[in-house]
Amino acid sequence: GKSCTFTCPYNQIRSHGWSHGYEKGFTLLEEGSVTSKMLAKEREQEDFDNQSARFPPLQLEYDQNLFYIYYERKHSRSIWFFFIRLYGSESLSKKYKCEIHMGPGDLDKNYLDGAERIYRGDVIPYCYSREEIHASGNCLVVDDACIKSFRRDNIMFRIWWRVLKRE
Repeated sequence: GKSCTFTCPYNQIRSHGWSHGYEKGFTLLEEGSVTSKMLAKEREQEDFDNQSARFPPLQLEYDQNLFYIYYERKHSRSIWFFFIRLYGSESLSKKYKCEIHMGPGDLDKNYLDGAERIYRGDVIPYCYSREEIHASGNCLVVDDACIKSFRRDNIMFRIWWRVLKRE
């Protein structure tokens, strides 16, 4: 199931996330749209090659809702998963869609057109497990070779995350 079973009203859940070490870690471009880059030292790159990795989700507020931005690597499959979860019900999540764009680490934060991998699809409700999300296809999936091709110096990749209301 969920990675955390804590529940409370929306106005309190964000501060609870901070107790898990969730940090801002991104640049807000416009409402519902952020970008970040994944930094790594040489030693960390070797670690990525030899193990799975889960990173603390980023938090994004949009339309008075809280979204969690996830990125993680499955060593056994040599692939990375990127997805957006909504802290809310399945019916609420159907009101939103998301876009995840990824490109080389040296791209400027405002140069979304340089992205080489793109996912457009559903925002996932928080009740879905990671395994269900991975199996659903409702995520950006990128192999290790692609991640390595995006690396520029100590920047592994640039990524943009966007949440939008469905029309």
